Amino acid sequence: MINLLPPEEKSILMEERNFKEILILGMVVFFGLCSLSLILLFININLRGGVVLQKVVWQQKQEEFESSRAKELEREIIQLNQMLSGINDFYQRKFCLTDVFEEFFESLPSQIHLTRISYQEDNRKISLSGFSPSRAILLELKENLEKREGFQDVYFPSSNWISPFDIQFSIYFYVQ
Repeated sequence: MINLLPPEEKSILMEERNFKEILILGMVVFFGLCSLSLILLFININLRGGVVLQKVVWQQKQEEFESSRAKELEREIIQLNQMLSGINDFYQRKFCLTDVFEEFFESLPSQIHLTRISYQEDNRKISLSGFSPSRAILLELKENLEKREGFQDVYFPSSNWISPFDIQFSIYFYVQ
């Protein structure tokens, strides 16, 4: 093709063509940048959503862990409380035989000698046998035992009172 246009017209057409090319290139770059920024914005929103989701999941897991730990601790506390309650019940029901014998020996006149002591745990009955030089000393023992609150149903068989001296005696009583 032959171009018969004057040089001024050619330069105007060339400028218009360059302008259109720059305009098209600018639009392509602009839309490319807009698309890139929209893609980056979408990725940013997606990542933030994922981070928020992960935080929520992490908090739930932490709460589950803490609640399971709390439940485990609660179970442990309940077991320990039951065990301590059992120990407390044991000590409440505990019967200290040494205290009973200490109280008994405080009531025992020094002239009396014991030959046998037996204790029945199921009904807390104490049976004693011994030797007393006289009936008066044995009577003193009986009165001393009856004065004590810890001893109940103090029983001296009638055979204890037959002989006035050198008495082989036996006693039965219950303790609280």
